[in-house]
Amino acid sequence: MAISFSFGVLYIYTAEIFPTNLRQSLLSMCSMIGRLGSIVAPQMPLLAKVWKPLPMTLFGSIALLSAFTILEFPETGNVRLPNTASEAENLKQNSFDSDRSENE
Repeated sequence: MAISFSFGVLYIYTAEIFPTNLRQSLLSMCSMIGRLGSIVAPQMPLLAKVWKPLPMTLFGSIALLSAFTILEFPETGNVRLPNTASEAENLKQNSFDSDRSENE
């Protein structure tokens, strides 16, 4: 049940992290990369012949890498989401400036 829920939320969350004018093409690109993972996944047990925990290590390290990468996204709570790529580039700077002004 949790996997089904997370798969449904995944597309909504992925769409929200991209600017409006690039959303469709970047969501399609993320979906394509996910499908490449689905193609490679059945071959992972073959890596166990090299080193038994290698498939689990590989999947775990990719999950941790993505988890730490997503922490670099700017905070968007109570912030208008960007509509263009230039607004998205400035989002992190604007978020940093507002955090600094709240702390002063």
